[in-house]
Amino acid sequence: MPSDEAVATRTSVALRRTLTYDEALDLAAQGQPAAKAIVDQAARALGRLIAAVANLTTCYRIMITGEGARLAEAADNAMKQQIAADRDPAAAPLHLQTPHLSADDWAQGPAVLAIQTLVSPSNRLVD
Repeated sequence: MPSDEAVATRTSVALRRTLTYDEALDLAAQGQPAAKAIVDQAARALGRLIAAVANLTTCYRIMITGEGARLAEAADNAMKQQIAADRDPAAAPLHLQTPHLSADDWAQGPAVLAIQTLVSPSNRLVD
């Protein structure tokens, strides 16, 4: 999947002005042709990645987070069309989720793992 920086750079070059990743996605959502073409191409790459992971792991639930979530929402049709093209036709349908996670949400996962490791009976500091 192209990075957020690559999408911003390609869109900036196409429109001859400096844009952020979010601005590129906003312009694509508004129908600006160059931005839409670039964002759709990135979404197809994301769709291809999702289909490959799902085909290899046989999972059927995929959670898209980070900058990928915004891309998935901005170019939903392009991403889903690519998933359909690359997904094993005999596989179960995919259930995609794009939760909006804050920085606090991201930090909680590692914090929980660290706490679990510390309080695990096999890691007791004092017997």
